[in-house]
Amino acid sequence: MEELRLNSNMLCGSLPASLADLSALTIIDLSYDQLTLTDDESLAVIEALQNQGATVNIDGQQPMINLTLQLKRCNPDAYENLNDAAIDDPLVPVADEAVLGAQPTVDHGLVADGVTPLLVEISSPSDSGNYEITFDALQGGSIVEGLLSHVNVLQNGSFQAGTTLTFPASGPAYVYISALKPEDVTFDSTEITVMMHVTNTSNSEVGCGVEFRIRLCR
Repeated sequence: MEELRLNSNMLCGSLPASLADLSALTIIDLSYDQLTLTDDESLAVIEALQNQGATVNIDGQQPMINLTLQLKRCNPDAYENLNDAAIDDPLVPVADEAVLGAQPTVDHGLVADGVTPLLVEISSPSDSGNYEITFDALQGGSIVEGLLSHVNVLQNGSFQAGTTLTFPASGPAYVYISALKPEDVTFDSTEITVMMHVTNTSNSEVGCGVEFRIRLCR
């Protein structure tokens, strides 16, 4: 078998950690399924397949294995307006890469409380150029004006509203999704599932995404 195409299916889980059954593949296409592809085991399989010359497609695009996204939450001292903001004002992370890099990671995502943002650390890719933040279609609800309107990118020493970013000369880039007001979020279930990607605008390569969830504050 030289080609493995698993399109638009309901498979769940991760890619196998062993390449024993995949070593002969020249094409592996995992578009539009429910496989988890951002865990260490799956990334190792994808990288090994690419290194042996196989074409790997995820959601119809070839992934940039060296680009990963990590969710973070800010400690109180990492907000620039903590002392000045009113109790219900949205908090804004400091525009300091050293401080942002030291913030703890989170697994789940964002609470729609109108106050708390979600910080995302994006590892530096090997290719320079412009990159674009994108989201797959939201699953489980909707957001007034869409989630892209809440994206803020750290560029030239300050956070700026927008979805285009360039990476610093060294180290990762930082993006935060601003706080969501409860009244701006409509839920079809208990939570909204979001898949976030970073795409190279020059060649449409997509970085392995990160999935998170949005819930109401209880």
